[in-house]
Amino acid sequence: MVPTVFRGLAGAFAGATVGWITCGLLTSGDLFASGKGALALFVVVAALVGGAYLGVKARSKRRQLALFVTAAVCLVFWVAAPNGWWALPPPKATEVHVR
Repeated sequence: MVPTVFRGLAGAFAGATVGWITCGLLTSGDLFASGKGALALFVVVAALVGGAYLGVKARSKRRQLALFVTAAVCLVFWVAAPNGWWALPPPKATEVHVR
C-alpha cells in the first residue's frame, strides 16, 4: 500500500493537470493572454482539490494503479509541453505551405 500522503499528492498533481488541459481546450488563447484567467484558476484549483480527495480515497490496488498511471501521463504532458501546446504563436506566412 502506498502512503496516503503520496496518493493525495499524485491525485492533486493529476487533477491540476487535467484541469489545466481542460481550460486550455475550452477557452480561447486570447483569454489567457489578456490576463482574465480567473475562471481557469478556479477550475484548476477545484480539480486539484478534487484530485487530492480522490487520491486519498483510493484504497484498492486498481484505483491506486489508475491514479499513478494518470499521474505519470500528466508528468509526460508537462515534459512534452511545459508551456502548454497552445502557448506557441501562429506560424508566419512564409512558414505556411499551401498546395
